[in-house]
Amino acid sequence: MNDPVGHSSEQPDCSGGGSRQRCCGGFVARLAHIALVIFLPAQTILLNFQRSLLIINGTTGPISKAIAVELISIIMVLFVCVVFLNMAGVVAAAIAFTIGKCMSTLYLVPRQAAAVKGWQA
Repeated sequence: MNDPVGHSSEQPDCSGGGSRQRCCGGFVARLAHIALVIFLPAQTILLNFQRSLLIINGTTGPISKAIAVELISIIMVLFVCVVFLNMAGVVAAAIAFTIGKCMSTLYLVPRQAAAVKGWQA
């Protein structure tokens, strides 16, 4: 049954008769939407906070390395998603940006902790 906008309210059948790509693609698209709406803005705020602490501390070298880690992660995840997993470009990009920001944040955690410990001493 279709609503007034034209969206189908029926769930795809993944039990043999339906297309697996259509069924799983909808799930992955929803995950990508969640990544864009919730995780990406939150990660961006955290990453900017980490960078600001390092800039205040005067140690900007780790920021450049974190950007390189983020860029390499995005390229690798985007390549795997598009070439090997055959995902749509927007879905793959959302997943790649989220994972890239996560890798950059994880790279900066010990450097941020060291900067904060230096202030307490």
